[in-house]
Amino acid sequence: MDTIIEKFISVYQGLDSNNISSIASIYDKNIKFVDPFHEVNGLETLMGYFSRLYRNVESCDFEFKEIYKSNSSAMVTWNMLLKHKSLSKHPIDVPGSTEIHFNEKIHYHRDYFDAGKMLYENVPLIGSAVRFLKKKV
Repeated sequence: MDTIIEKFISVYQGLDSNNISSIASIYDKNIKFVDPFHEVNGLETLMGYFSRLYRNVESCDFEFKEIYKSNSSAMVTWNMLLKHKSLSKHPIDVPGSTEIHFNEKIHYHRDYFDAGKMLYENVPLIGSAVRFLKKKV
């Protein structure tokens, strides 16, 4: 496995609100980061985004599963177990994947996951409506 992919996994396995700056070891200063909620450009902006995201996170654990790699890109599948103060009393189990493009560092990162499962289904009132709609579809 390539060093940048190993570093990526290591950083995310240890990431919390106290060490957001550790992402600088894997991301290029011009990183483009995309997830179902936001698109962020630049390392400083990404660190700010992560700082806000992790503010109310009690725990966020990743179990990395498969890695599919080509010369300068990879797709990594994972399972995230998220415990958030504002969402559910219980950890939320979210499967997903990350597409990364890299040279020495990652310059493009895109996450794919079910935003409804992670967020909308865990908000009071809205959650029951989203779960109802998903069953109907």
